Amino acid sequence: MTVLTHNAYWFQGHPSRVAELTRILSEPPRPNLVVGDMNCHRDSPPYRLMLQAGYAEAAVFTKDAIALARRVDYLWLDNACAERLSCFSALNTGPFCRTDPDGTPWYLSDHPPLSMTLTQNRSDRHDILDATSRY
Repeated sequence: MTVLTHNAYWFQGHPSRVAELTRILSEPPRPNLVVGDMNCHRDSPPYRLMLQAGYAEAAVFTKDAIALARRVDYLWLDNACAERLSCFSALNTGPFCRTDPDGTPWYLSDHPPLSMTLTQNRSDRHDILDATSRY
């Protein structure tokens, strides 16, 4: 698994993130999971690079509405991991969302935490890996 942190060179735009991803994906062993703060959207060069490299984005793969609406963090899976994905969600309630006295909701971050569960294999065992991205 590779974890991407906030891009300290965000002011340089997508070229620095694309260069980082190109380096990561070209050096063996190739990660089966790439997670983290990509600070990009679906029409961006880093996003397109991950698709071209053969990775599936968990939010799209599972059609999680909250994650699809509010995300800049991503969980990318290679084909083997995508087949084992049994649960994915953006944690947008409970301790991650507060409400003002007037009923106005506010979030603790512009990055809702993401959670996924992979099965050990195609069986019903869900305890092999739980990954949560909290940035």
